[in-house]
Amino acid sequence: MALRTSATRATAQSAALLLRSLNGPAFVPALSAAKQVCRQYSAAASVDSEKQTDAPQHHASLPSIASSDAGRHSLTDANSMYIMTEEHQKLLCTKIMKPIRRRQVQEIKSCATLVRKDVMQALNQLNKALDANQPCRVLFYGNDGLGKTSALGHILHHYYCKSYAILPAFRTAQWYFEPNTVDISTTRPGDIDLNIDARFWLHTFNALNSELLGQMTTTKEHTLSQDIVLPQGTALSELSDMAQQNNRIATDLALIAINELLENPNRYGGLTVNMNEGLRTAIRNSQRLDKGENDLKQPACAVRMKNYTLEEVSSVIGFHSGIGWTTLPNPAKDAHFAAELQLLTDFDPASISIMMRRH
Repeated sequence: MALRTSATRATAQSAALLLRSLNGPAFVPALSAAKQVCRQYSAAASVDSEKQTDAPQHHASLPSIASSDAGRHSLTDANSMYIMTEEHQKLLCTKIMKPIRRRQVQEIKSCATLVRKDVMQALNQLNKALDANQPCRVLFYGNDGLGKTSALGHILHHYYCKSYAILPAFRTAQWYFEPNTVDISTTRPGDIDLNIDARFWLHTFNALNSELLGQMTTTKEHTLSQDIVLPQGTALSELSDMAQQNNRIATDLALIAINELLENPNRYGGLTVNMNEGLRTAIRNSQRLDKGENDLKQPACAVRMKNYTLEEVSSVIGFHSGIGWTTLPNPAKDAHFAAELQLLTDFDPASISIMMRRH
């Protein structure tokens, strides 16, 4: 589906959702996950007139558009758009994106995500680890609405296209939507169990890695909890079935699969990139992360998602309004929208109001 010509009048709520998911979604992901039919835009933001003859004619205001290879960008590309291909739409839209964002994308029929410096920082660190033949995991942390899931989906897509074995751990966005799924662990003092999230992780793991890791079976004895011990050679598929019946061990299953792959990265046809938003190692180090420390034991990199800059917000609003996807409300007149902007950015609504008039 090509770009729409008529601008859709967004309500204050939908506009807030757009800014709440500025990078995307990637998965992001997140990711997270931008997806859908995307035309190839040039880096200079020129639009192929033959493919998009019905698009508005004021393309001069569009920001530079990224190629589909996020790794080509430098850390200075704060306002680049990253567009995923249609073939990955279903994969990333169903596995990474939050339901509310997924519905938004399905309505628009096309989507672009913002490449942020924070995401590029993670990509650079991951690439260095992979160049050194080291499996690596990444932790995104920060306030709600700053694009952690989108960043996850974005990186997921990047490495999935390069045929890496990817472990997108579990979606901690579930903490926000269903906080009752986070339980105090009954077997490990000080830990928490993410029951539903861990099962989601196992499902996603099987779906994303079916071709690359179809032959994977465990070869060691695994202790799932203090009172459950499985024999050697137990297949991961059997562990997954057990998790459906006993969600207390679901988190342990995720840890087993991750440890198995980290210890044996070459057994399953390639390196393992473990996208990790919430494993116990991250929980234990949350206080250190909140203090800005970024020295978790390797293989891991921790990236704080920062508030959106004026440049980033301008890029997103200019892009979406420029191609006729949406017309955002005026923050100077809409208190709810203004509150969202103040929450996700470091500047006042008046600055954004002036900026929006330029588009």
